[in-house]
Amino acid sequence: MTTRFEIVPFHGQEILTVNDGSGVLVVVRPIVEAMGLDWSAQYRRISRHPVIAEGVAVMATPSGGGAQDAVCLSLEAFHGWLMTISPDRIGNAQTRELVIRYQREAFRVVFEHFHGPLRIAAPKPASMADFASTVTRLKLERNRAARALLWERLDQIADSWGVTRAERAIGYAEPDYAEELADFWAAVAAVDAAGIPTNHSRSNDLIALNLPELAQHFAALDIDLLIDRDLRAALRHSITPRFVDMKKVNSRDGRTRSCWVFRHVSEDEPCP
Repeated sequence: MTTRFEIVPFHGQEILTVNDGSGVLVVVRPIVEAMGLDWSAQYRRISRHPVIAEGVAVMATPSGGGAQDAVCLSLEAFHGWLMTISPDRIGNAQTRELVIRYQREAFRVVFEHFHGPLRIAAPKPASMADFASTVTRLKLERNRAARALLWERLDQIADSWGVTRAERAIGYAEPDYAEELADFWAAVAAVDAAGIPTNHSRSNDLIALNLPELAQHFAALDIDLLIDRDLRAALRHSITPRFVDMKKVNSRDGRTRSCWVFRHVSEDEPCP
């Protein structure tokens, strides 16, 4: 079957899609740039996710300079990738609102463009067994994204019963900080690669970072990473390098600075 390209209008912007006979694919980079996000960071996010990466295809797409290879995602993987972006970690208000709009509407708009309106049957009241099973899973689950989905399921159950939404009384287990930490250390490396020193420690085996200063460097280099309460919580759980303490450090520039201190850890060193 001949490959067909279609542009799906989206709030004054365009979503370029590809249909090669096996299903609808979405060209990702123009969407990333339209939202105001960094393409290289989002490509890493897509590549390292074991499920979303399965939906990646590289297709020759038309452009002003001729056909160009472009990273595409299946429609399901496209929606999954959008939901991995945390709007509350985006400092720019306009970018944050665009991300939320794409998360809310983009999958439905593309799906309905090709398949017609989604028809959603009226939900049946959930069973008590469903509620009990969801609560049990929530108590055991440690992954932040999975817990968010379970809370959403509890809300759906409560709505199906016609009562107020489930009370947040169960508590949260230790969240999975891997993604936040990977993004943070990649951003620090990008600042260092730009020739801006970040480490204030005089010891070769330690890393001392002043977070307000880092935030200024991120902004200056257009690195879209917000140092917020969630990220600070994640940094306390950093293993490679390992979080040591928060304290004042006699910096290499001769000034005393309040820093988060981490220690380089060898790959064969056991975790505490």
